[in-house]
Amino acid sequence: MNKLLRLMALFTIISSINTVLDATRRKPLVLDIAPLNYEEEMLPLDKKTIAGIRIGNECPICKITTRTPSNLKIHLRCHTGEKPFKCRFCDHRSSQMGNLRKHERKHTQERPFSCPICPASFAGGSDLAEHERVHTGETPFQCETCKALFKTKSNLTRHVRTHTGEKPYACATCQFRSSDSSAMGRHKQRFNHT
Repeated sequence: MNKLLRLMALFTIISSINTVLDATRRKPLVLDIAPLNYEEEMLPLDKKTIAGIRIGNECPICKITTRTPSNLKIHLRCHTGEKPFKCRFCDHRSSQMGNLRKHERKHTQERPFSCPICPASFAGGSDLAEHERVHTGETPFQCETCKALFKTKSNLTRHVRTHTGEKPYACATCQFRSSDSSAMGRHKQRFNHT
């Protein structure tokens, strides 16, 4: 059977399972699933297999392993594009509740994470942790190609693109491409490309 069809079926089934899990707060005991190809025999499915794909804490698409099944559920949203959490103030949607809370702090101006060394405060704990490296000088992210060190993963990612030539940001109006989202923003503003 086509792997893509199996993955599509998997996402549909996971969505249904998650609805049941959310409603009942417990794991369903029996899954009654029709075969994808009606000419095939209905194969017995154990708790760890759906549509012939093993279900555990490993993503069937990118093979990343998560610590818990609920983390896998959250991770799968990066592949499906599902964003079930909506901002109370604008049309922004998020795949995780924590990311939505951080986003909503832009509207409320709430900055509950304060630096113990300087007056800076932040909307998210990860932002504070990143900021604290300014004071400590810690550079935990290293380029495998040239061994350059960086304080943030995003700075490392941007730097690695200088080696690979990758330019993932494309202007919808013209042929301009950029390795940096902020350069794309400047391009759009300069040439009035929306």
